[in-house]
Amino acid sequence: MAAIQQPRGVRDLDLDEALFRSIIISDIERVYRRYGFNIMETAYLESLSLIKERTIGDDNIKDIIKVEGEDSFLRFDQTLSLARYVATNNSIPMPLKRYSIGRVWRNDEPQRMRYREFTQADIDIVGSDSIYSDAEVISCLYEALSTIGVKPIVKLNDRKIYDLLLDKLNIKDMKTRLDALRVIDKLGKISKEDAADRLSKLNIGSDTVNEILNFALYEGDNEKKLTYIADVTGEASAKRLKELIDILKGYGLLNNSIEIDLSIIRGLDYYTGVIFEIKDPRESLTVAAGGRYDKLVSVYANRDVPMVGGSIGVDRVEAILFDKRLNKLKTLTNVYIAFINDNNYRYALDLLNYLRSKGINADINLNKRNITHQIEYASSLKIRYIVIIGNDEQSASKYRLKDLESGEEKLLTREELLNELVNAK
Repeated sequence: MAAIQQPRGVRDLDLDEALFRSIIISDIERVYRRYGFNIMETAYLESLSLIKERTIGDDNIKDIIKVEGEDSFLRFDQTLSLARYVATNNSIPMPLKRYSIGRVWRNDEPQRMRYREFTQADIDIVGSDSIYSDAEVISCLYEALSTIGVKPIVKLNDRKIYDLLLDKLNIKDMKTRLDALRVIDKLGKISKEDAADRLSKLNIGSDTVNEILNFALYEGDNEKKLTYIADVTGEASAKRLKELIDILKGYGLLNNSIEIDLSIIRGLDYYTGVIFEIKDPRESLTVAAGGRYDKLVSVYANRDVPMVGGSIGVDRVEAILFDKRLNKLKTLTNVYIAFINDNNYRYALDLLNYLRSKGINADINLNKRNITHQIEYASSLKIRYIVIIGNDEQSASKYRLKDLESGEEKLLTREELLNELVNAK
């Protein structure tokens, strides 16, 4: 038979990768919970009526994966689903701090570390317009990334600054403004000359194009950029970013981990205030991103609800870290129970049930194979400990524990064996 080809942009995870991902997600989730975020999930399938052009832009409408024969699509992010949920539920205690870790889909062109099916680990705060909430989200994402081994650099901007800039440049048409912002958002992927050409095609004069690009690409430290922002768009527009940076330092973020980047816009046009991207400098890739979107609920209901959130790209951090952390781990099993012959099985099974009842991840031989092959199997899965049970061990009511890393063996009672495994965890 011919090999069955997978669709482009999706992938299977083998034992190593799936286990590594589960550890990453567990570590992220632990930090989210420590910050007081509570789990809440929305549906993977959404109605096409959720999508509005002024909410997400032409590119994202084009990239959705529709369900054939239905007025629905696979969600391309979790934010619109959350906004839909908030819009249709009036009794939510505010502020709502929620997290959700799940898959999303985009009919995008697959690239390195860019898939059509991928996992996002989101956090959001609903019902607070305070800068404290922006800082809480950014700090939580920063700590989660640090915990799993990323070296995060937080890049900050504010969409309100660009609103003021475009007002000053007399760009009034809303579609032109949004198209201009999308060009700026691509500056990390296209050259300044290419960006200038794209902006010119929006019927923006050359002097205005230069002013936009000079603003977006302005260089200097944070203090210099804050002064520049104040000079170009007014003192008030720089004040919020300065306050946010000061609060983030209060959370313990180092000064060299926070950078104002005026080229960051975020492609989705539902953002209304502070926006951010978090990068790992080893790969120069964005591993988390988000911002404030205070007007999104009003698209679906006759009310504004302030919201701020962000998301970690699990697939991307997994790809960055896999060769650097725990890539030799194949199992979470603490101990493997091997037995010589079928007469020893019930004795081994009794130990298996005992260890599992005490919180030890334990596995047992399930095949007809000799003790050598059982040890080789446990070793291939990187299980550190193996219990060997034969007639002698069973007659003595004891168990032979072998450390496959050191080669050390001990003959132990059941209670002594449990203590050894508990202390080794």
